[in-house]
Amino acid sequence: MNRRIVLWTAIVAVCFVGMSVAEAVPCTCDGDVDNNGTVNILDGVCIAECRAGDCSCCLSSCDVNCDGVVDAGDAGDDIIVDDSAWLCLFQGGSPEVCCAEPITGACCVGEVCEELEQAACTDAAGDYLGDDTVCSVDTCAPPPPPTGACCTGEVCDVREPDACVAGDGEHLGDGTVCAAETCAPPPTGACCVTLDCLIMTAAKCDGTGGAYQGDDTSCTEATCALPPCTCDPDVDGSGGLLQIQDWICIRECILGDCSCCVNSCDLNCDGVVNDLDAGPDPTVEDGSVFRCFWVGISAEICCAPRTTGACCIGETCKELEPDACASQGGQYLGDDTQCGEGTCAPPPPPTGACCTSEVCQELEHEACVGAGGEYLGDGTVCAADTCTPPPTGACCLTFDCVEATADDCAS
Repeated sequence: MNRRIVLWTAIVAVCFVGMSVAEAVPCTCDGDVDNNGTVNILDGVCIAECRAGDCSCCLSSCDVNCDGVVDAGDAGDDIIVDDSAWLCLFQGGSPEVCCAEPITGACCVGEVCEELEQAACTDAAGDYLGDDTVCSVDTCAPPPPPTGACCTGEVCDVREPDACVAGDGEHLGDGTVCAAETCAPPPTGACCVTLDCLIMTAAKCDGTGGAYQGDDTSCTEATCALPPCTCDPDVDGSGGLLQIQDWICIRECILGDCSCCVNSCDLNCDGVVNDLDAGPDPTVEDGSVFRCFWVGISAEICCAPRTTGACCIGETCKELEPDACASQGGQYLGDDTQCGEGTCAPPPPPTGACCTSEVCQELEHEACVGAGGEYLGDGTVCAADTCTPPPTGACCLTFDCVEATADDCAS
């Protein structure tokens, strides 16, 4: 048997001897409940007996902490280690400290609420809601699911996210609320995509790589126009210095994004940004205005009007000066000629009249032979009698007479 239990039992037996039932006495926060002049272990045993139902030993009040009931707050189940008012006094604490009213608050252990001291709540793995808070019916009930503004078209109502999505709406976030303009369509304005002006939202404009001109702006002839041409090689406006970034800017404009062109990227002022402004390789002589500036030639020369024409480099057409065309191994088609669809396409194969029996068709040589016809030569054309057989007549071969054409007879 545990030695502590034996000791406890012995002490209890002693306490019963010669002890009469005491009348209730006022609470004074006095640990000497058996009124023997000192706070000792016998007082703890007395309180334990009173908790069990026999308060005859309580000559002073056994309700040590003055809370109106004799319980573990007066002396706990283990008088050696508990934190009761009696043990506090037994260890030399003052009544002001030992019998001070404990501070409690609502403590949620799961969905169950108890009013406990903070330390006791922590020991129970609970959530302490604060000093002097009290439990009510729904104190520890789980919080409702979050809601927020939900736009279904232009209609706004407050819903849970799942309910919003299920109704084909757009949930704007937990805690958001509906206002007059919450679900109004976003504003639109002019968007410059290269030199084209389109009306769209700022987000859509940004997604297409365009330059948004502002809410409620409109497209006019000048909205997305390039800056006026001044034959200034500082196209990116970096401060008058000719840099490789200027060449990059012109090439980007040729490909469709002219947003970098603070000054005009149309260096030669011909109304279009193309290879004549900056060719595809700044290190190669290409006849472009940018290259002219790059090698240190003056603006008067670089931007002087030049005679250009369509130049076929293979099947690729570029509008170049004659010398630039020749330096790239091209065929110059003449001054002021322009590139169009098919300008440098290879010529079609030659055709000619093809006689199949007495039928004439203008075919390529190989197609004529493949059809069993007689090809009359490149550039020949069909006429009414092209494939009519030649006339025949009497042909005297020695003393024999035969029908033959003049050519056959002569041969």
